[in-house]
Amino acid sequence: MPSDLLIRSDELNSQAWELRYSDPDASRLAAEKAFSQSEELNYERGKAYACLNLAVGHFYQSRNREALELCLKALSWFQDHPDENGYASTLTFIANIYESFGDYENALEQCQKAIRAAGSNNDKESLGDAQSVLGLIHTRLRDYDSALDAYLKALRIREELADQQAVASSLNLAAHVNCSYFP
Repeated sequence: MPSDLLIRSDELNSQAWELRYSDPDASRLAAEKAFSQSEELNYERGKAYACLNLAVGHFYQSRNREALELCLKALSWFQDHPDENGYASTLTFIANIYESFGDYENALEQCQKAIRAAGSNNDKESLGDAQSVLGLIHTRLRDYDSALDAYLKALRIREELADQQAVASSLNLAAHVNCSYFP
C-alpha cells in the first residue's frame, strides 16, 4: 500500500506541474495534497517536487520571497539528487527570482548551474527554460547580443520539443531584444 501512496504523490506532483500555467489554483491544490501526503509518508522526493510546484505558484503570483523559500527547501533535496529533472527547474526558478530582486550576479550563477544540470540530464524543457531566463538576465544587464543568443537557443530547443506556447514566448522575447537594439 505505501508504494501506491508514493505513486499517488508523484502523480499529484506531475499534475501540479502540468497545470502550472493553465490552472494555477488546481496546480496549487495538487501540490498541497502531494506535500501533505509525502510528509505523512516521509517521502522526501515527493516533498521536494511539491515545494517546487508550490514555489512556481507563488512566483507566478509575484510572491517571490515565499517562492524563494520553497525553492531553497526543494533545492536541499535536489542537490543530493542532481539527476532529477526538478534540480534544473529549481535552479532556473531561483535564477528567475534573483533576477526579479535585481540580484543579477546570483541570477547568472544559478542560471548557469541550471543550464549545466539540464544539459547533463538531457532535460530539454528545463534547458529551454533556463536559456530563456538567461536571456532575460542579459536583457536586464543591457547585454543584448548575449540576450538574443540565449533566446535563440531557447527557441531552437522549444521548436525541437514542438512546444508551441514556449516557441511563441521565445519569439516574443527575441523580438523584444531586437526592439531594444533599434528603439
